[in-house]
Amino acid sequence: MHIQSSGSVYNGSDPASQYVKTLFTFLGFKDFQQLFVEGMDHFPERAEDIMEEAIKKAVEMGKTF
Repeated sequence: MHIQSSGSVYNGSDPASQYVKTLFTFLGFKDFQQLFVEGMDHFPERAEDIMEEAIKKAVEMGKTF
């Protein structure tokens, strides 16, 4: 499970997340998931909601990972 937080919104296409995905694939991981927690700096008024949603997603993903 790769969880990454960014202050802006990249939809998982920023260089860091692409690097991690490439690295996991290169190492032979076939079953991995990525969760992106994005936009807390860009939308500070929504930061708490963004974090709460991310926690809910992480819990749900953890049930099947």
